[in-house]
Amino acid sequence: MNIHAVIDKITALAGALIAGGDKFFSRSVQSEGFSRHLGDINLELHGIGEGKTELAVGTPEGETDAAFLAASLKGEGYPTIIYHHGSGEHPFDFGRFSKNTFKNILVDADEPVEANIIAVRAPFHGASLKSYKEKISHLSNFVLMLSVSVVLIDKLAAAVREKFGDPVVVTGISLGGWATNLHRTYFNSADIYIPI
Repeated sequence: MNIHAVIDKITALAGALIAGGDKFFSRSVQSEGFSRHLGDINLELHGIGEGKTELAVGTPEGETDAAFLAASLKGEGYPTIIYHHGSGEHPFDFGRFSKNTFKNILVDADEPVEANIIAVRAPFHGASLKSYKEKISHLSNFVLMLSVSVVLIDKLAAAVREKFGDPVVVTGISLGGWATNLHRTYFNSADIYIPI
């Protein structure tokens, strides 16, 4: 067995031990399809300004939350990067010990990123990791979470295109890579897609 396979197995075992009984989809695997969830998301975006914007989102499962953070708005003439975090991350936590790929890749980059930079926070990622793991033990919540993220990315892409122009880049890591690919598949309204 090669070293990469060993690392993958150790990572999976460690994740299972940490998750305990709240593994992904361990409580239920029933869910409406992604297209159905996507069509039933009610999310209103009223402009983009510097800082964090919390959103109440209507879904078939009831109201949930999502948010975005305009970390840097340089204005017209600059590309806009819409970034989606990985699973279990708190993308707006900029503390010294936080697990935050948005901060590591774009905010604290060695060279300043010459772009408008916006981070998306998926549902269930504004609370504790324990709460997130409980939600994700149901497949329907996972599909709902991705649906809300994809709709939010689409609303942001339209708003930044109207405010700043082109190009609009959608990117994300892990869970964010899923959201990036799903946005490309269902909406294809950005100029560039970079799933990581």
